[in-house]
Amino acid sequence: MHTIEESARRRRSVGAPAGPAGGFTLAFYAAMAAMTVVLAARWQYHVLPASLATRVGHDSEIFNIAPVVVAAVETRRRIGAFPDPRAVTVSAGVAALLLATGLFIFYGPVELTVTSVNEAAFAGAVLWLYVFLPRPLRLAWLASVALLVVIVVGYHTALVTRQAEAMVALVLAPVSFDVVDRRLLEARAPHRPRLEVAWLAFLVLLPVVLMVVKRQDLQGVWEEIVKYPSRGTEGFWGMALVHAFYLVGRPARSRQAARPLT
Repeated sequence: MHTIEESARRRRSVGAPAGPAGGFTLAFYAAMAAMTVVLAARWQYHVLPASLATRVGHDSEIFNIAPVVVAAVETRRRIGAFPDPRAVTVSAGVAALLLATGLFIFYGPVELTVTSVNEAAFAGAVLWLYVFLPRPLRLAWLASVALLVVIVVGYHTALVTRQAEAMVALVLAPVSFDVVDRRLLEARAPHRPRLEVAWLAFLVLLPVVLMVVKRQDLQGVWEEIVKYPSRGTEGFWGMALVHAFYLVGRPARSRQAARPLT
């Protein structure tokens, strides 16, 4: 059985990624929880114009997706990846809990303002397993391509339509973790700040562009191409919040350009 000291030594031996300070992480979780409470109680209508308050309320899953993903990454940093028994137990247990939570919210007698949380729970269940896979995953981007094919094939099904936020987050995750910022899960991966910032800008700006384009009189296939990612805005901005958290909170020494091992 692994002791805490043995686990710490093992993480040091493989160069566990440096993460944000504990206080910064706690502040992030507190902010996400506070935003969730505010939007669930619809308090934003007391301080924002009605149209903006409605828009913010519709995108509330952002503040559920981001902390669930950050929690998975931070836990993986501390206990390691598969096939470590603790990693298997913890990730499978949390994934099962998130799946059960999503099903209860989706089918159970909960308030309408809370039902949308099911997308974050379903996406989190998958990502709590994906994050713990051993790295590197050189062809992880193929998982994004495969899921895009599933979305296209099942576009008119209720599952694909109603889980757009979860689907978008799952499409983005392999690119985020295993192409753009591999340092999130690989200590010795190269630091590519320009790519990380460009990806963050893409995640933030694409939904805005889609909102503008969606207002145009699109027809046929172009309308469908714009409509689905527009439904998944929370997936884009949720993953953007994850990247912003690490870009801002990562220790200064780990933001310096890293040398890949040869």
